[in-house]
Amino acid sequence: MIKSVFVEKIFGSYDHLIPFKIESGITIIYGENGVGKTIVLKILEAFFDGNFNEIHSYFFSTFCIQFSNEDQIVLHKNVTEAENFLEITYLKKDGDTLNHTINFFDENSRLRTRIYSGTIYREQTLKYEIERFLPSFINRLSADTWLDNRLGKIFSTNDIIKRYSKHFPPRYRESLLNSIPDWLTEVINSIQVKLIDTQRLLVKSKDEVGKYTPTLETLSKKLTDIIRNTRAEATDLAIKLDRTYVNRLIDQIANFEQKEYNNLELELEELVIKRNLLDYVGLADSAAIEPIKKDIRTTLGRDEKIFKAVLDIYIQDSKQKLAKYDDLAYKLRLLL
Repeated sequence: MIKSVFVEKIFGSYDHLIPFKIESGITIIYGENGVGKTIVLKILEAFFDGNFNEIHSYFFSTFCIQFSNEDQIVLHKNVTEAENFLEITYLKKDGDTLNHTINFFDENSRLRTRIYSGTIYREQTLKYEIERFLPSFINRLSADTWLDNRLGKIFSTNDIIKRYSKHFPPRYRESLLNSIPDWLTEVINSIQVKLIDTQRLLVKSKDEVGKYTPTLETLSKKLTDIIRNTRAEATDLAIKLDRTYVNRLIDQIANFEQKEYNNLELELEELVIKRNLLDYVGLADSAAIEPIKKDIRTTLGRDEKIFKAVLDIYIQDSKQKLAKYDDLAYKLRLLL
């Protein structure tokens, strides 16, 4: 089991020590945005997935994994004009030390690597060379961008070489890949790590391959559409009720069952509460909400039955109209 993780100079600035809660099995990692919380988890997943190309793509200096048996794995990046490699050190609790170095293509170099003995290929040539051996569902989008149509994911050249090297002839595979020792394979296979990526800040675009849209922009647009649709539904219902109002009122007066004043006043109070909620969440204009008089008994006079019938149908119509906003108003209140 993993006991702790330590990362040094992530993004060139931050050092983090993350102890894991072994007894409970649940560790909560929290902190400000932009300090590398997600990157730490991605590096951890990439190591136990054997994806060293992905590890190499992240900006950090040293990454240390300490296991519950006190063994440690230390990943150290060395990226200079002259060198570009990832050094992996296995520190055993008994004092033994094992090392392995993985060299990477220099992304900024004009010359790439030696494919055939005595022949050095330029960057663009290398990409064209490996393209002809890849499955049909892999398409090259740009100089260092590839689309896996089967997975719907974008990969770099290093990622493609790692994932699909089995399709290359042996002479290519031996030159392009760094074989790893048995002890490292054993460590990688000792623990299964799966990162569930929620993409909190970015959402993949449906219109353009490889394009992402800010999550807040997507959610705000979605909320705007929901509000617009809800108001449209409420307006349609109001028009329908207004169109049938006269006939429903006549039927109501003819067949009205007397209601107690207290019941009518209670229902009116409920309407006021619901309208105030809509005003609070921004779905209604407070200036347009006029308080309902409570002294309805003194205003009925001799037309008590008709007044009650009119008031009752008003209440029922209002309930239906406002009910269209119930779900949306509840969700908006949670945000405020």
